[in-house]
Amino acid sequence: MKYLSSIIVIIVFLITIVLMIKKVIIPIIRDIKNYKKLSEQEKEKMKMLSFIFLAPIILLFLDYFNIFSKFFPKYFNLSREYDWLSFIGTYSGAIVSAILLIFITEKDRDENTSVLRASQRPYLDISYMKISENFFKDNKSKITVFEHGKPIEKKLRKNEYLTLCIKNTGASVAIIDTNKTKIKLQYKTKEKIEEVELTFNFSINRLSIRSGEEIYIKFIKDELYKNGKLSSDSKILSSSVYYKDLFNKNYYDECELKDTLIVLHDNEELE
Repeated sequence: MKYLSSIIVIIVFLITIVLMIKKVIIPIIRDIKNYKKLSEQEKEKMKMLSFIFLAPIILLFLDYFNIFSKFFPKYFNLSREYDWLSFIGTYSGAIVSAILLIFITEKDRDENTSVLRASQRPYLDISYMKISENFFKDNKSKITVFEHGKPIEKKLRKNEYLTLCIKNTGASVAIIDTNKTKIKLQYKTKEKIEEVELTFNFSINRLSIRSGEEIYIKFIKDELYKNGKLSSDSKILSSSVYYKDLFNKNYYDECELKDTLIVLHDNEELE
């Protein structure tokens, strides 16, 4: 019975070692290579796992070489008084329990975070519009409007504007990357159709749109207009809007104008 018990302990120990190598040691080695890139939480977890694994090895090493007796003359090897196999079996069981607890807790936290992110996800509704100047005047205090173009182009009186409308119908703030977002315009000059790709080109790098908020971006480029009205050949051909949520999760929306406005990518996540 004693031998059977020892064999079971050895088997448990070997299984634990295999699991530790696969689930702990290999990830730790990988994390050590990228230690500086880890978050503080990941660094603390790695330190804790390293201590759990190294503690019995250090203790066994000290006992094997009888180092304790050099500092404590009356000390005898632990192996004379205690059963190392029993100790290793008990400690291995504790390690397995600790590892399972860590990973289960981490999994639950990740799942809860995913649920929270999904419930707080922004969602942009994008449209290309021709809007009269009277609308902007009448709703000046109610809406957010940006003008895209050179200051000198504002001097040309316009009765209507080619406008990109972005509305956040999601549950949280959408933070738009104004430098990465692209807009492609079409207009006619001297009987020739021209296309130009633009960024928002604002003085700010981030544009925040609250839940339920709507912003209007008027394109005031002179070539788009004739006699103060939008030319028939002037239009927004496509747009790629890049934004993130409060959890720094990145998204993008891509639309293209054919016969109608086609959504190519809608609230798509970016890694």
